[in-house]
Parts: sequence; structure tokens; C-alpha cells
Amino acid sequence: MRSTEPTLNPRWNEPEQVADFAAREPDLRLVSIVDAMEDPGSVRFLDLGCAAGRNTVFLAERGCDVHATDLSRPMVEETTRRLATTVGKAEALRRVHLLPMTDLSRFTDRSFDFIIALGIYQQATSLEEWDLAIGETARVLRPGGLLLVAHFGVGTDLTGRHGHPIESPNVYEIREGHPSVLFDAAELDARLADHGFDPLEPTETVTKPHEGGGQRVTLNAFHVRRTDREHR
Repeated sequence: MRSTEPTLNPRWNEPEQVADFAAREPDLRLVSIVDAMEDPGSVRFLDLGCAAGRNTVFLAERGCDVHATDLSRPMVEETTRRLATTVGKAEALRRVHLLPMTDLSRFTDRSFDFIIALGIYQQATSLEEWDLAIGETARVLRPGGLLLVAHFGVGTDLTGRHGHPIESPNVYEIREGHPSVLFDAAELDARLADHGFDPLEPTETVTKPHEGGGQRVTLNAFHVRRTDREHR
């Protein structure tokens, strides 16, 4: 059994990776959701696995109370630098944190209205680590709060050498030396349901070629945290 201690793929610390993520536009689904909100400034967001801050900065520019975490120090530093241009340096330092997705103890229970988790949960290297991460997400999200997810799906292969399961049916080596937890759409929904989440819309599976060979299968999900009454 793999350790549940979070590990960081060293590639996320590489300057070219930071620059690549910093150059990306905000997530289109997120933009559409925020544009439809009557008062986005009243919504408290957590950008979990913020990378170089493309979504954090977008939300701050829309006046949202947004906080962000990542396990890569260079990514956290870049997000902080970019966020400071909107909210100021001191406030950016208060809002952006070097934290693993499995330990959000810096935040109190039910302290967020909306959590963005795009391309982060799949970084778990075991189902145990994955469950810890979702458990922490559920803890800090208020009942009725929203969870926007992008998660690699079964069939993802970033090398063109056919990603294969290792040690567990849901743990795959999609890039040499780096295990990832993958599901299909039904499995993702079922596992999120175990932690108190229900889909607001059907989870979409999108398959695209990957520049390194192979393909990228992405599960796009949008879930709501059940209320206390619904848990009973």
C-alpha cells in the first residue's frame, strides 16, 4: 500500500511549467458560472491546487473573496505575485498558502462557499490519499456549497506508451514514475457521493490527443455538498 503522505511531482516546480500555467486563461466553465452569479463578491472561494493562479486572479478581479493553495512553492510564489496586483501584497500573502490537498487544517470547518479543484485530485498516488483529500474538501465546504472538478479519467496516457494500472485498479502510471488515481465518470460520481456530494449536472467525459503522445481523458464534474438534513 502506498503512503498517504502527499508527494509533489518535481515537474511542477520547473520554471517552464510555472510560466506555461501562468499564461493560461481562466477555466471556461468557471467563467460561465461566475458570470451568471448575481453577486460573486459575496461568494468565498478556495482554489485548490491553484498552479500559477489563472483562476485565482480571475476571481479576485471579479471581486470575490478567493483563497488558494498548492504544494509547489514556485507555483504559490507566482500566484501570490500575480494576485498582489489586484489585492495588494499583504492581502495576497494572507490568501495564498503552500498546503497539500490532504491537510487544509489552516481553514475552519464550512468556511467556503465554492471550491475549485481542477486537475488536482488525480495527483493522489493512492486511493487512501484521494479519500483524505476529498474528506478535507468536504470539511471546509459549507453544506449547499459548490465543487467544480476536472479529473483525469481512465484511458489517460500522457506518453503514448499505454498507461496501465499498478497496485490498485484505480492507480495508473500515466507518466513514467508518477502514479495517478483515475476513474470513469460513474466511479467519480459514486466516490464523491460517499463524501456527501451530489452532481448538479451530468459529469462529462472529454477525450483529446496529448502533445506528448497518447491522450488526455478529462472528467468535468460540478457537485453540491449535501445539507445536514440530507445526510440524515
